Amino acid sequence: MRPGLGAGEVENLARVMTAKFMAMGIPCGGAKGGIDCDPAKADSRDVLKRYLICDISEQAKISLREAAHQLVEERREKMLGASQIRH
Repeated sequence: MRPGLGAGEVENLARVMTAKFMAMGIPCGGAKGGIDCDPAKADSRDVLKRYLICDISEQAKISLREAAHQLVEERREKMLGASQIRH
């Protein structure tokens, strides 16, 4: 969070984090986020809250989609297994 923060800077930070994860053998990317806002401004706390709430809600949506996908796959596997036993 700083005034003048640009997408290019955030992308570069994410690339560096990706390289660090790769060097450590951790199989994931280096996600980063940023806020173009002056932390000294009176409304900066509200800006940060909105940013975090949006991020958390997006992560929850992703988690729910992944859980639903996994449940569908598990049910499909059970159904395929049951149909193979019948034959």
